[in-house]
Amino acid sequence: SMSSSDDLSQQQLLSAAAAAAAYTTGQQQQHGGAAAYQISNMDLVSTAKAVLPYDLTSDQEIALSEVLADLDRPQAMLRLLQGDVGCGKTVVAALACLAAAGSGCQALMLAPTELLASQHLATLQRIAEELPLNKRPRVELLSRIVTSRAKEKEAVYGAIAEGRVDILVSTQAALFVPKWGKLGLVVVDEQHKFGVKQREKLLQNLPAPPHMLLMTATPIPRTLALVTYGGLVLSTIVQMPPGRSKVATKVVVESKQARHEVYSAIHDELVSGGRVYIVCPLVSENEDLEGVRAATEEYERLQASGLFGDFKCGLLHGKMKGEDKAAVLKAFSAGETPVLIASTVVEVGIDEPEASIMLVENADRFGLAQLHQLRGRVGRGSRASRCFLMAPPDDWEGSERATERLRVLEKSHNGLHIAEADLKIRGPGDVWGTKQSGKASAFSTMTWQELEAAPQLLEHARAAAAELLPQLGSKPELKAALLAYGLMSLKEGQQLPVLRDGVSGV
Repeated sequence: SMSSSDDLSQQQLLSAAAAAAAYTTGQQQQHGGAAAYQISNMDLVSTAKAVLPYDLTSDQEIALSEVLADLDRPQAMLRLLQGDVGCGKTVVAALACLAAAGSGCQALMLAPTELLASQHLATLQRIAEELPLNKRPRVELLSRIVTSRAKEKEAVYGAIAEGRVDILVSTQAALFVPKWGKLGLVVVDEQHKFGVKQREKLLQNLPAPPHMLLMTATPIPRTLALVTYGGLVLSTIVQMPPGRSKVATKVVVESKQARHEVYSAIHDELVSGGRVYIVCPLVSENEDLEGVRAATEEYERLQASGLFGDFKCGLLHGKMKGEDKAAVLKAFSAGETPVLIASTVVEVGIDEPEASIMLVENADRFGLAQLHQLRGRVGRGSRASRCFLMAPPDDWEGSERATERLRVLEKSHNGLHIAEADLKIRGPGDVWGTKQSGKASAFSTMTWQELEAAPQLLEHARAAAAELLPQLGSKPELKAALLAYGLMSLKEGQQLPVLRDGVSGV
C-alpha cells in the first residue's frame, strides 16, 4: 500500500529511469543498431603503465580495469568516472585513449576550456614520448587558433578523416569535425559543462556509436547520479595519490584587522618562494553588486598599493584571449608574477606545484563544491598549503548563516561530503546542470526528502522501469508521461522522444 506521495515519487523516478533507457535505445537507432568498435588490444596500456614515473593507486587500477573491460564489448560504453580534484582521473582517461589507439581506433578527449585542453595534451604527450617509436600514437590539438586558420584547419580535418590522428584533444571545436576515420572512444572531461545537444551533434555523423567516458570532479551523490544518469555506470576514485597534502582552510570574517593578517601571511609565503592565488567572483565591477570584489579592479588596487612589496601581480580571467592567458600562467609559473588575481577561470585544470595559498574573496557567493574545486589548485606540490575564505562582516545581514555554511570546508576535505552538505543547504536545483526555468523541477523538495529517507524507492523505480520499457517500447502512453514530466522533448518527425537538456546529463 503506497501513499499518494509515495506514488508520486515512484512515478517521477520511473519516468527519469525510463527517459535514460529511451536515450540508450535512441542512440542505437541513430546508428542503425550498429555495434560499437571493440577495443581489445591492451599492449600500449601495459607499455605506458610501465613507463609512468609513478604507480597507479589501487582506486585508479580498479577504475581503469572497469573502463578497459567496457571497451572490449560490442555495446557502447557509457561510464561516469568521478573522483575528487587531483585524484588522477586524467591518467585513467589517457590510458583508455591509448587502448583505443593500440586497437586501431581514434580517441577524442573533450575539455571545456582551451586551458584544460592544452594540459591534457601535455599529459598525453609526456606519456607518448616514453613509448617506443613504432608504437607512439599521433596526438593532435584542435584549438581555436587552428580552427581560425583555414589552411591549418583543413590539414587537421584531412588527417582526422584519413586516420592519421590517433588521439585528438579538443574543446567544442571537435563537434565540427566533418569526418572521422574510425572514432572509437570519446572522453568528456568535466562533463556537466557539455550539454546534451553538443553530444548529439558529435554523434550524428558517425557510422558506429563510440564508447563514452564522462569525467567529473563535481561529485554527484549516488542516488542523484542514478536518477540523473539512468543508463550510466559509475566508477569512483576515492584515494589521493601520495604526496597530495590537505589544504588547511580557514574562514575569515571580513574586518580591517583580519584582512591585514591574511595579507601578511601572503607576504611571508611570497618571501619564502611560494605562489598565491586571489580569486574574485566577478571579472569587473558591477554597480548592482556593491561590495563584491572583481578581479580587474582588485588587480589594479593591489598593484598600486604596494602591499606585497617587490612581488608583482598577474591578472587572469575568462574574457582574455587564449594566448594572453597562456602568457600570464607562464609568468606565474616562472615566479615573475607570483601573485595571480583571477576570476573562477582557475577552477579547473591549472597545475602549479609551487602554489601554496589561495584567498577567495566574497566566498559566500560560491557553492561549497565549487570552493572545494578552487582550493584543489593549491597543495599540488610539497609545500604546506592554506586556503582563506573571506566571509561577510558580522554586521552584514545573513552573515551568520553564510559563515556557518563555509565552515563545512574547514572540517571536511571529502568532495562527496561537501557536495551532500551543499545539497542539503541549497536543495537539488543545481545538480541537474540546468537552471529549471519557470517549470517546476522534475524533483520537488518533497520527493527529495523522501528519497533521502527511503533510497530503496529509487531502486524499485529503476527495476520497474527496466521491466516496463521492453513491453512499452515507444508507446504513446510512455511518451506522454515523459513529455508531461518535462523529461523529454519531441523532435519533428522523430519516433523516439529526445531527452531534454540537462536531464539525463548524457
